[in-house]
Amino acid sequence: MGLESLLDEAVTRARGIVDENDDQKPDGPELDESTRTAVAETVGLGGIKYADLHHNRESDYQFSWDKMLATNGDSATYMQYACARILGIFREGRSAASRCGTRRRRSYSRTTSERALAMALNRFADAVDITVVERRPNVLTGYLFETANTFSTFYNTCSVLKEEDPARRLSRLALCDLAARVFETGSNCWASPAAIRCDDPGVPPVRTKPSRYRCRTVYRRSCGRRCSATRWSPSGRSLFRSTPQPVHRRPSCRRRGTRPPVRAFHPPW
Repeated sequence: MGLESLLDEAVTRARGIVDENDDQKPDGPELDESTRTAVAETVGLGGIKYADLHHNRESDYQFSWDKMLATNGDSATYMQYACARILGIFREGRSAASRCGTRRRRSYSRTTSERALAMALNRFADAVDITVVERRPNVLTGYLFETANTFSTFYNTCSVLKEEDPARRLSRLALCDLAARVFETGSNCWASPAAIRCDDPGVPPVRTKPSRYRCRTVYRRSCGRRCSATRWSPSGRSLFRSTPQPVHRRPSCRRRGTRPPVRAFHPPW
């Protein structure tokens, strides 16, 4: 079987699964012909790429159509389904997300699944670095599969849109938004869409105010005296970095001959 025949067969098998699942819905079919075709291509082609990359490049493996298109295993379909759940949350709660984005954040006790998901999302940069340095794409696919499992636990145990506490709802919406970005960025590494279906691409993301923390700079004056300057600065925290990137400015000193700072300490709060 050639490559073109393999890709056509993957799309055909995925189209059969899409038609079967859509026809069995209690309210009747919801997808039109063009949407079914687009979903089948996304699932089929993404499954082929994922199945080829999630094995160790130094070992052999046996290709299986059932494992490639499985919705509850180590497959691209499982990760795409997790991303589709997130898009469904934002489609249903678009107005709730816009209201929560303007509220002031406050701290609260997070559940175990929330902490686990946040820690899993924080490891995305490490997974990408290991994948690039060691040239092992199976590290990235394994990370995405574990993150999809963690998000599934979070989705089943924590209510997002029905949460009455605005701070909790905002925090969980932000976690969902970040998880969708991680799945999308990870899938783009092998040129495969992360979302199976998105009826409303104009769903606004959750916007939160950037956190602030103290930046303390230690320097020496011309007289040799150690001085320090503390200021509040925006965190500058990127999406997939665990360490903040502050906007650093050299503290001013009126006396001439000031030596440059000898040490910069950035607390993580």
